[in-house]
Amino acid sequence: MASKQVYVFEEDDKNVWWMFVLAGLVSVVFGFVAVIWPHVTVGVLALLLAVFIGINGVVDLSRSMRKMVHSAFAGMLRALLGLLEVGVSVYLLRHIGSGLAVATLALFIAISFVTRGVVGIVLAYDAKVSDSVRMYHFVTGGLAVLAGLVVAWYPGPATLTWVWVVGFFALVSGAMEIALGFMAKEALESK
Repeated sequence: MASKQVYVFEEDDKNVWWMFVLAGLVSVVFGFVAVIWPHVTVGVLALLLAVFIGINGVVDLSRSMRKMVHSAFAGMLRALLGLLEVGVSVYLLRHIGSGLAVATLALFIAISFVTRGVVGIVLAYDAKVSDSVRMYHFVTGGLAVLAGLVVAWYPGPATLTWVWVVGFFALVSGAMEIALGFMAKEALESK
């Protein structure tokens, strides 16, 4: 009996299934570190966040080039998101350990997550995607907006809160990204 395919992948996404898995693994590792060791210094967390956001930005930029072939709108949005993430990452890396402290870090994290969420929600309404892809973009976009708002609400006094919010978001989105990667690999192998 043939199984029903839950998520419909474009050919380009099937061929780079490992990028989903790699981004997901980085997210999950970061999430575990953030949740398990929330009292680690802000400098170390800023470094981890900068690397996490930078890797996601590079992955989004790479994926945007492939998306442009099928949907210029989706490709441009993903490229803008990737550029923002790389910019935030470079900014954070240049200011690790400075007196800008947690408030600036939290502001950039909040902006990054809200932007990622809004782009995800907008992509959910792209007419060229399947219902399962639409739901994925909508759910992860909503979670990202929620995570960004919580981080913005508790920038300094509740460092532990935003570390946990970011960590849990990374765990959930990373696990989903890993699952999507292996689903894409399975779809590629079942051609």
